[in-house]
Amino acid sequence: MDLSYLPCHIAKVWNSSTSRDLFELNRADIEEEFKRAGLILFRGFEVTPQSFERFASQFSSQIIISPGEAKSGTAVGSGVQLIARDGAEQDLHQENGALASRPELLWFYCATPADGEGETTYADGIAVWQALSENTRKLFLSKRVKYSDSLPREAWLTPDGFLDARMHVGQLRLKGSIVRFDDQDTLIREYIAPAATQPKWSEQTAFVNSLCGPYDHVVTLEDGSPIPSDVIEEIHAVHTALIRAVTWQSGDILLIDNTRYVHGRRAFQDVKRTHYTFMSLANF
Repeated sequence: MDLSYLPCHIAKVWNSSTSRDLFELNRADIEEEFKRAGLILFRGFEVTPQSFERFASQFSSQIIISPGEAKSGTAVGSGVQLIARDGAEQDLHQENGALASRPELLWFYCATPADGEGETTYADGIAVWQALSENTRKLFLSKRVKYSDSLPREAWLTPDGFLDARMHVGQLRLKGSIVRFDDQDTLIREYIAPAATQPKWSEQTAFVNSLCGPYDHVVTLEDGSPIPSDVIEEIHAVHTALIRAVTWQSGDILLIDNTRYVHGRRAFQDVKRTHYTFMSLANF
């Protein structure tokens, strides 16, 4: 097996030059390279959705399922989800960054790539943090960010007694989120988290969050004040300078350290593009 560099800081690509069996790779070698690089592309192996799930599962202690419309469950197993073929571009973001249930390991498997489009983009959050100005770093070291979204009464009211149950809720802390109701019976969920953190497998600070990205939520500083527009513009400029992309080939598997890297996607129109994802906490 050949190990070489992807076009970024220390991300790696693991090419199959002899055996096309994923399970002949040395697990300890993979774990050590992943902890150092934070991103590994496995290329040239024989992969099916079933073998993808088995391969990812051996590194995982807990599976995390995304409840959003961007992914759907499949008959493959309990953890693999099919990524929606909506084709929209996605800014760099952390997977589930607006939730407490953030995966440590983010896996993608390309069964069928789009025709010349739909590349997955990524940037090393450590490099992003180092490229930000001192004032911006000071801001995010002193203040956390708040992710908020809301559901009107008609969206959450159901005929199964949920209305009665909510009368006893008041302020509910659910997996790190605060869920409450306003005077119009709008359900409001808020989650506060730092924008800059220490990755699980590194001692350096990384700027990994979902201030940008495809999620439909409002992002403010933890006191509710807006993030200054010049700061948002600076983040976009740094992302643009550091962004890299994976041009997919059929059978590719991409493993991302979701505590260190942000990722996104370039737009595509080819509805045959078939990608799966698997999210989990690591067992190493």
